[in-house]
Amino acid sequence: MSHAPTSTTIEVEVGDNKNKHDKVISDVWLEMTRISETHAQCRHCKGKYAAQNDVNGTTGLRKHLNRCPKNPNKKKD
Repeated sequence: MSHAPTSTTIEVEVGDNKNKHDKVISDVWLEMTRISETHAQCRHCKGKYAAQNDVNGTTGLRKHLNRCPKNPNKKKD
């Protein structure tokens, strides 16, 4: 009898060129859309935020999602 996996595994490829957007996985990208090389847009409030991988990372995007008034998935304090 075969058992179904209980979790999903995602393979990530990371390139050598820092100027390209490497394939990365962050739960932030489930609620943000990349609109340029340097910015992302919140899918809830449509606000635009800095999202340059080497400079900003996803911390600022995550902070916005946790305080976005239109985000139904934000963490409760």
